[in-house]
Amino acid sequence: MLTEWGNRVGVLSVNNNVYTLLSKDKTSLFHSLTSLEQSLAWKINFEQALEKEEAIDKIGVWPIKHPNPQNIDYSPFVTYTKSTHSKTRFAAGYWGIHYSHGWSGGLCPRLDTVSNATTVGPFSTKLELNVVLNKKQKEAST
Repeated sequence: MLTEWGNRVGVLSVNNNVYTLLSKDKTSLFHSLTSLEQSLAWKINFEQALEKEEAIDKIGVWPIKHPNPQNIDYSPFVTYTKSTHSKTRFAAGYWGIHYSHGWSGGLCPRLDTVSNATTVGPFSTKLELNVVLNKKQKEAST
C-alpha cells in the first residue's frame, strides 16, 4: 500500500526490479525506485504492514484469532467459541469464502458463514489459502 499523509495513493508491487504502481486511474511501471520517486516528487519510506487478522494461538495445527478458545469441537472440522457461555462458533484456520463479488479469505470466520456459503478450507497457513484463492479467481475469470 502506498500512502501519503495517511491517504491511499495506490498499491505498489515490485517484481524483478520493476516497480508497478496501481492507482485509481492508471497503472505505471518504473524500472528503478529513483524514477518512481521522481515521478511522485517525494521519497518513499518502506514500513512493515500490519496484518488485519493475525493468528494469536492454535488448536492443533489450526491458527485462531481469539485467546483462550472454549467449547472446542473437532468434527467435522475444528470450531470453538470465545467464551464458555457464547453461542457464536468460529471455524479455526484460514478459509476462502465465495461472495457475490468473488472470493475472499479470512481467519476464523463464523461457523454460520462457513455453513451457509461456498467455501474452501480450512488451511493452516495464509500462504496455502492464497494459492487456492488465486486458482479460484483465475478459474472465475476464464
